[in-house]
Amino acid sequence: MSNNALALGTFDGLHLGHQRVLAAAAKGNCAPVAVTFAEPPRAVLNGQSHCCLLLPEQKKALLAQQGVQTCFLNFNKVMNTPAEQFLTFLLQEFQPVRLVCGFNYRFGRGAAGNPKLLQQFCSVNNIECTVVNAVEQGGILVSSTQIRGLIAKGELPAANRLLGREFSYSGTVWHGAARGRRLGFPTVNLYYPDALVLPAFGVYAGHATVEGTTYNAVTNLGHRPTFESSKIISETYIFGFNGNAYGKNITVTLTDYIRPEQKFSGEAALRDAVEQDKKTAQRLLGKI
Repeated sequence: MSNNALALGTFDGLHLGHQRVLAAAAKGNCAPVAVTFAEPPRAVLNGQSHCCLLLPEQKKALLAQQGVQTCFLNFNKVMNTPAEQFLTFLLQEFQPVRLVCGFNYRFGRGAAGNPKLLQQFCSVNNIECTVVNAVEQGGILVSSTQIRGLIAKGELPAANRLLGREFSYSGTVWHGAARGRRLGFPTVNLYYPDALVLPAFGVYAGHATVEGTTYNAVTNLGHRPTFESSKIISETYIFGFNGNAYGKNITVTLTDYIRPEQKFSGEAALRDAVEQDKKTAQRLLGKI
């Protein structure tokens, strides 16, 4: 007999509210399964870029760390499925003993399904049902929309409190023009992922993880106005790292906004600014 407990939701961000849903699914001897989508439905419906809090591979990895299996549904295939038919599909596919969702969960064609319908369906089919109430942190409602707004304004401390972790992104390091090395601040350069929510451009304190080791770091995110770039670039100076990161996949986290992106008169002025950014980042990271 199945002991699957389905956690239903988009789980974009796996924030504190989502973690409450997952914890409810994992109670007892149940095997928690997150039934979700690779991208938020809004990204598919509106063709929006820069709206995800997590890329699919990040989401799957974070869920696995919590002992949760991931089932990615194809949103294009289920978006026009009537709500009750969608629940019948879940019943036949997973034989769940429990269904769990958040208070604002919607499903089925036209988002017609809601927690009340889910509870009715579970009652008829003798399935346990749990609806998780809204979660607040410091008087602020935890939601993906709220977190996206905070990140877009560069308010990373507040966003990270709602996430329950540091906002992060990953990428493969490519060879730049070695300007940072010439200035005495060698950086690792990544192209910022197109799908992720876009933080305010500027300089951030944070961390960088290279081959399993995490270092303090300072990151400039933007178009590099001093040297002009059409792409959004992440340039990270990693404190105490002397290795070769070219061609490696690294993860960058952002914890504190230091200043807006600026255009400098030349390399000397840029060097002075980076030196100050380093000192500010060390001070901020020392408090974490």
